[in-house]
Amino acid sequence: MMEMEKERRSRERPLRSSSAAMGATQQQQRERPTRTVVAPVAARESRQKEVVAVIAREVRQKEVQVLRKKNQELTDITRKLEEKVKSLEQWLFCNEPEKFGVYIVTMEIR
Repeated sequence: MMEMEKERRSRERPLRSSSAAMGATQQQQRERPTRTVVAPVAARESRQKEVVAVIAREVRQKEVQVLRKKNQELTDITRKLEEKVKSLEQWLFCNEPEKFGVYIVTMEIR
């Protein structure tokens, strides 16, 4: 009889979780993070592809920015060199005109 009563009581008792067995309060049990369900492989791969696409787009944008900056720098350098060449040509024309095929002829009229 005693055994039957013990068995009935054991069935009536709620099962204890491991945190309750370790002495955690009910509030601590509620605050525990919920278990997350692992997404199917296809969904995970899709998200990975999206992340890769976003990263690739950002890399391309950064490359374009760098190329535009380099292009602007080269344009500025080219413009400065053209200005220097023009000023050197003017200097040479004034100081050494024969290099340009220009000869200054002076005539004395009597």
